[in-house]
Amino acid sequence: MEDRRKFKRFDQINFIKFKPRIFSVHVDSITKNICLKGTCFFSDNKLRKDKVVSLKIFYHSGIPSRNIKAKVIYSLPVSDKFGKGYLNGVEFLD
Repeated sequence: MEDRRKFKRFDQINFIKFKPRIFSVHVDSITKNICLKGTCFFSDNKLRKDKVVSLKIFYHSGIPSRNIKAKVIYSLPVSDKFGKGYLNGVEFLD
């Protein structure tokens, strides 16, 4: 199958906080990978497609954290020996 991605993805685990709703508290999570235009991260709950979420990404090597708005592209159920949840793919908006 041909990879149609425009930008190279880097398999990198970063700590993130995200807000699924305007008045909700931040939820802790980790990323699976990241690229110039988006990232994938895990959550306990399914996120609605096209929903805008607020992310705060904490990078390695002392790079300052960054607040970013992103649009949910997909939210797929996943499970492994550690538990169940959702893998969410988002596209950065700013």
